[in-house]
Amino acid sequence: PLQGVVVRTFIYVLIAMATSFALGFPIAYYLARHAGKRRLMLLTLIVLPFWVNYLMRMLAWVNLLSPSGFAQRALSFFGVNYNWLDGSPITVILGLVYGYVPFLILPLYATLERIDWRLVDAARDLGATSRQAFRLVTVPLASAGLVAAGILIALPMFGDYYTNDLLSRSPNTEMLGNQIDFYINNSSEPQN
Repeated sequence: PLQGVVVRTFIYVLIAMATSFALGFPIAYYLARHAGKRRLMLLTLIVLPFWVNYLMRMLAWVNLLSPSGFAQRALSFFGVNYNWLDGSPITVILGLVYGYVPFLILPLYATLERIDWRLVDAARDLGATSRQAFRLVTVPLASAGLVAAGILIALPMFGDYYTNDLLSRSPNTEMLGNQIDFYINNSSEPQN
């Protein structure tokens, strides 16, 4: 039923967004605050996947996660046998994170780079701990970038159907984009 697909899509997108923020924010923070001379090289490495079509990147994941792929061989070395491509929600969520996390890092980096870091230093001079300065100064100053980055990755995630089609192909992991694709493709077939 469509209701289950909608709920599943929301759950997948929320988990993928939370994971993307957990991975992307520290990277953007490091680039803006500590990268120094390596900044250009690191930004290039983040942008590099955009030069390859999204579909091709997901097909590379299929090869990587296949039973004879690198990920399975590496895990089997540690005694873990897991079939990533057998309709696993984890695979779909990881695919969403991989596909969209660069779209989160770049606007966050742009926002964090514009922060006047003297304000954070002033908070520290006034007795705030590093965590307090981060929570009370850095995060509020980066809030516009956090919202923009969240919207920038959430919208395409909701409509994504490639990721599920390529990495899972299971009706148990179907998302809203798959239902839309199914409806469009079936309604466009000629009727006899």
